[in-house]
Amino acid sequence: MDVLDTKGFPLSFLLSFYFECQQCKIVDKIKDRIKGWGGKVAEEITIETDYLVLGTAPNVLRKPTLDQLDVDPMAMDKYDASVRNFKAY
Repeated sequence: MDVLDTKGFPLSFLLSFYFECQQCKIVDKIKDRIKGWGGKVAEEITIETDYLVLGTAPNVLRKPTLDQLDVDPMAMDKYDASVRNFKAY
């Protein structure tokens, strides 16, 4: 069974999941299901995108304090990554 629009063209889906979920098996299952139905999975939204499938919204960490940076020098990188993931979502 193909997923087609009213003119008989395959529907295009865009899946958006934040970084921590990129390794989730469910993402691959969803992609496989869409492709199995004859749909296309795109990397970005275009005029041809018919559906947008979103995962759980990512959490934005609190900006670390100077004390937290002393304990965890990577805290600012983690914070910045969480902000990027949220904006990309």
